[in-house]
Amino acid sequence: MESISFLKKHRNVFLLIAVIVVVAIWKPHAAIYGLQRGSLYSLVGLPLSLTLGVVGIMNLAHGDFLSLGIYFVYLFSTNLGMDPLLSIIPVFVLLFLLGVVIYKLTVTRVLKSGHLNQLLLTFGISMILLEAMNLIWTSRPRSVYVEYSSSSTTIAGVRFGTYELLYVL
Repeated sequence: MESISFLKKHRNVFLLIAVIVVVAIWKPHAAIYGLQRGSLYSLVGLPLSLTLGVVGIMNLAHGDFLSLGIYFVYLFSTNLGMDPLLSIIPVFVLLFLLGVVIYKLTVTRVLKSGHLNQLLLTFGISMILLEAMNLIWTSRPRSVYVEYSSSSTTIAGVRFGTYELLYVL
């Protein structure tokens, strides 16, 4: 009796697992690319979720900090000759310090005044960051070439870039 109630209670989870298994067997490329995209989206969304859930701050500037980090990785790679993956470490420290400064100077003043003021403040920070990046780097696309970005891996007969596998791990 308990096993039947357990199955009824968690039937959506079992259904989702069954769909994933069927897709993985029927269309392995869809499962692998879905895993890659889902991992990338979770890497972007997890800090946003933690900021709202743990700290209670509604941060609309989250994506702009991500873009700023990407520009810094580009600068470290092209100007200092660092590998893009290794340049993530100093960029993380740099953006952490920038985030602490912005938090201490601005966000602490609106923490107790409600979510609307937090939204307005972080939207303003977002606009400032966006326009500063546009002023400094313009909107011209840039890229960094590394040798391992063109290598590929084959899993279950599906070929995809090894570089894309890194954010799944």
